[in-house]
Amino acid sequence: MRILRALKTHGSMSARDLEDKFGGVKGELRLPKQRVRDMVKVGLKNGVLGGGERKPLVVTSLGDDFLRQTPPAEDAMRDQKTPPRKKSQ
Repeated sequence: MRILRALKTHGSMSARDLEDKFGGVKGELRLPKQRVRDMVKVGLKNGVLGGGERKPLVVTSLGDDFLRQTPPAEDAMRDQKTPPRKKSQ
């Protein structure tokens, strides 16, 4: 999801640019660069990303549909209630 959002926000770019600019534990994606590379491969295989093989990565129409249907993780977590804490005695 974060990779799709990054590509929608910043435009198409190569997989190498994506992992260099946004990868790394301290990067915007908060994923190691190898993990970003693996997720790009999964996205290409599943059809949510297009391009690759020396072409810039783009979000496909399937990826757009996926982004529209899935709420952001922060909003999804807001709806969950935390269980009550046990009181110490």
